[in-house]
Amino acid sequence: MFILFAAALFLSSHSVFGFDEFSSYRDLNIDSSVYEKKVTDALATEKTIRRSPIGSARRYAAGEKIPNAVAWKSIPDMQERFEKFRDERFMKDPSDPNNLRRISWLYPVDGCWTRAALFNRHAFREFVPIPSKVFAFGNLRVKTPNSRRGVVGWWYHVAPMVRVGSEQFVLDPSIEPTRPLPLNEWLGRMGKPERIRVAVCGSGTYSPGDNCDKESDGVEARAERTQREYLVLEKRELTALGRNTSEELGNNPPW
Repeated sequence: MFILFAAALFLSSHSVFGFDEFSSYRDLNIDSSVYEKKVTDALATEKTIRRSPIGSARRYAAGEKIPNAVAWKSIPDMQERFEKFRDERFMKDPSDPNNLRRISWLYPVDGCWTRAALFNRHAFREFVPIPSKVFAFGNLRVKTPNSRRGVVGWWYHVAPMVRVGSEQFVLDPSIEPTRPLPLNEWLGRMGKPERIRVAVCGSGTYSPGDNCDKESDGVEARAERTQREYLVLEKRELTALGRNTSEELGNNPPW
C-alpha cells in the first residue's frame, strides 16, 4: 500500500508541469501498470477523442512492420546531425546565467519528453525533416554511469526517430551518446524488446497522453521551461557523483 501511495504522490507532484507532462520515472520495485493507470485515468476525464501514444502502443516484434519514421537521406547525414543537436548549448544555466547548457542528456532519471522535444526543435531550426517520436512502454530499466544507483527505471521513454533507407534509428544521447541506435538495439538497452510496447508518433507529440498525430510547431516552449528544472537536477546528480560539472556540462562532455 505504501509503495502505491508513493507512486501516486510522485506522479501528482509532477502535474505542476501541465496536464500531459507525466514524469517518466519508475521506482524499480513498482510495476509500470501503476504509472500507466495514472495517465489512462486522466485521459478518461477528457471529452476530446484522440489517438494517444499510450493508447496506440503495441507489443514490439522484431521483423514486424511498424509505422515508418520521417526519412533522412544517409547514415553520414544522420550522424552529423545527431552530434550537432546533441552538443548545442543554448539554455542559460539556472545557477550561472553566463554559462550555456545543452539538453540534459546526463540526467537520464527523468525528463525524456522534454529532451526529445528540444532535439526536434533543433531540427526545425536547421530546416531538416523533423524526426518522428518513438514511445516505449513497460518495466524499462537502463544501466548508466550518470546515476548514483548505476541504473534508472522508466515506465515510458520517448526519443526522436528517423528512417534511413529501410532501417529505423533512434536518436537518444541519454542512452547512447555516441551514435543513433537501430530501433531493436535501442529497445534492447531498456529490456527485452518483445516485452515492450511501442508507438510511433508525430514530431510534435509531447508525452503519453498527447495527440499521436501532432507535428512540431518548432517552438516547444513548454519543453524548454521544464528543462530548466532538469538542468538543476542534472548538475546536482553529477556533483553527487564527484564529476567535474564545469567540464562535462561545458566544452568537454564525457562522450
